[in-house]
Amino acid sequence: MTETAEGKGFAEVMDSLNNEANMESLLYLVNKLPDLAKTVKTADEALTFAQSTLNDKETMNQLFEEAETKLEASNLNTDTLDALFRVLHLLPEVVPLLEKLVDISEFVKEAAKDSDSIEMLLDEVSPITNSFNLTVDVLKETNHRVQADDQLPHVSIFKLLNLLKDPSVRKGYKYVQTLLNVLSEENKKEA
Repeated sequence: MTETAEGKGFAEVMDSLNNEANMESLLYLVNKLPDLAKTVKTADEALTFAQSTLNDKETMNQLFEEAETKLEASNLNTDTLDALFRVLHLLPEVVPLLEKLVDISEFVKEAAKDSDSIEMLLDEVSPITNSFNLTVDVLKETNHRVQADDQLPHVSIFKLLNLLKDPSVRKGYKYVQTLLNVLSEENKKEA
């Protein structure tokens, strides 16, 4: 390059530096130079580490052996992967349910800590458990009496008519009849 060409190039650089936008850009770069140097140094160190790790065949072999051992132990096969993808597909539907379950679990934990809540729950459940226990006791006693008496009773139409006069039998008949009516209505709705 000749001196006139160098002078002309230098003049163009100086003209370019006199441009305010270029001057601001250059000033910005000079101010950011320490940060850019740190970033480049960090990237260089990471690249050097990656290159040395990749070049270290012993380390790479060890990593691959560990990965292979873990894959073999995990029983990972096409069926497992298919199941995993099906589960991933269902996650949008399952996650809201799990979140509700977690909320319920947290509520139950908090309620279990509160003695007033436990007492109120026991007061509400007590009549149900008492009724259930009474029913179980009646069924046990009935079963015991039936097992104790080996003889089959003589059944006549008059005994059946007398049974229909018993209030317990009439109440039971009312429940059975109502149940059959409700079932009939439900069958009509489905049809």
